[in-house]
Amino acid sequence: TLIAGLIDGLAEMRFTPAQMRTMVDLAIREREERHGALAVAAVDCNPETLGMFERQIGLLSRVSVRKFLLSELAADSKAAGKLSGFDLVLTTATHAAELAALAPASRERIVAVGVAPSQETVLRLASVKPDQPVGVTCQSRQYLAIIEARLREMRFTGPFDVLFTPRPAGTLAGFLRGRLLLVVPPGYAAGLTREEARALEEFSQRGGTVVAFDYQIEKGSLSHGEGRIGALLS
Repeated sequence: TLIAGLIDGLAEMRFTPAQMRTMVDLAIREREERHGALAVAAVDCNPETLGMFERQIGLLSRVSVRKFLLSELAADSKAAGKLSGFDLVLTTATHAAELAALAPASRERIVAVGVAPSQETVLRLASVKPDQPVGVTCQSRQYLAIIEARLREMRFTGPFDVLFTPRPAGTLAGFLRGRLLLVVPPGYAAGLTREEARALEEFSQRGGTVVAFDYQIEKGSLSHGEGRIGALLS
């Protein structure tokens, strides 16, 4: 095998087993340090998509991900400098040209990806009658527009309302009255108060459906991004 051949070669060079072990340990440690040090900047117009980038890229590639809102970079005269220290700059295909104009020196390090709702999200929405009132709770108007566009594509025709977060205490229960579908960002449950968790439980008990709108990097784009990261780590 490859490992046996390596050991035989080192033995012929008169390295002791202890020395071989030390050399291999050092090589593995150096590789781990390089792997953990890779820095990726995630840039998009809304915090929900940035959170998705952080989950997918950080989890799959074990890299350090820092998030930037595109609007904040556009308003910052030092935007180009803020991105200069990153190995890769990840953004959606929609914003790639604008980002390249903001930070031309980082153009070659920008990775534009396609994003879409997860299969589970699509299946969950497809199981709901499209003529019922729809409630959405999210942080940004940009993410709301993404959700609304997808629901319209799926022929949802009922009333469509939003409750932005952070929301005033006690407003979620009233917002859910008269609705049977609530669309939320992934991980929404972690930010619920006890009162809101109770309101959602009552909502589900009376037949309401909660769908987490999980936006993800498309498979082809994810493979491309992983390839770029792998090349930097090799």
